Amino acid sequence: MKYKRILTILYFSVSFNTFAIESNDKDEIDGTPTKVDETSEDPTTETREFVYQSAVGFANWVDSFFGQSEELEDADFDYLRLRNDFIFREGDSPAYRLKIKAKVRLPQLSNRVSLILSNEQKEGGSGPDDSTDLETISDRSSNSSAALNYETDIYSRSKFDFRVGLGSGLKPFSFARHTFQAYKSETLSIKNYNYLIWKEEDGTGLSTKIKLNKTISPTRLFRWGYFFLRAEKTRGNEWSTGIAIVDQLSDEKWIAYQLSANGETELDWDVSEYRLSLRYRMKTEIDWLFFEIEPAYSYVKSIEQTEGNFVPSIKFRFEIKLER
Repeated sequence: MKYKRILTILYFSVSFNTFAIESNDKDEIDGTPTKVDETSEDPTTETREFVYQSAVGFANWVDSFFGQSEELEDADFDYLRLRNDFIFREGDSPAYRLKIKAKVRLPQLSNRVSLILSNEQKEGGSGPDDSTDLETISDRSSNSSAALNYETDIYSRSKFDFRVGLGSGLKPFSFARHTFQAYKSETLSIKNYNYLIWKEEDGTGLSTKIKLNKTISPTRLFRWGYFFLRAEKTRGNEWSTGIAIVDQLSDEKWIAYQLSANGETELDWDVSEYRLSLRYRMKTEIDWLFFEIEPAYSYVKSIEQTEGNFVPSIKFRFEIKLER
């Protein structure tokens, strides 16, 4: 019985991908599987015409600007992101968190092998623009990791990543990820991620993630995301969903209006947090320095509580972005 929901999710994912393929093939002139290249360029060098020529290009540009994990990890260049977060949350002491995200290609081994370093952690909120790593989804404490990642070619809108590494306390983890561009057009992009995970503390698990991007105008993007995780030793199913509208204020200033929910559940879909936030991000006069401010208002409830609490918060972020 406890695996019934896992099988349901897998069935939904396979059915969703099959339907998306059939729908998208109607819009394509040549349906023959071909090798494609969807690597992202530095957003500061892209022309406006290139960025907005498709929903995929627009979404990739926004992901790169906001530092989204999947977009960064797919980049064909080395990078280092240092995030300095100052967090003020009602009921908690002010907190400072340094987050590191880095990728180093290892051509000595293979052009498809890279070293990925991270100390990101799960926080309140699960909006479509959050950059929470999969290996931290079930751990709210700091989770440092170092891993080797092997990435395959992209064929017929699909690719695979295989990752092996060590997390906090030198605990091993590994996962295989299938990335599938289920649908893409000038105004709509749907991407599906499926994971097979193993972590020493959680056992074997399955996960799926869906990301939808819809261009509303040349300067506005609608986003929806859904994430589901089930592992042998977790308390139940972990899930999150959220919507966002990303709006351009100027060439170097963007704002995201986000509404999200997440929870942990066994058989019922118990919500542990609703969150409404406004995320403003700008590039400063210094090319490698970004500034963010994100006020949020959350309704938080634990599994043991019958009623939750409203918790306001605000986060200030200074991010250093280095690439080569």
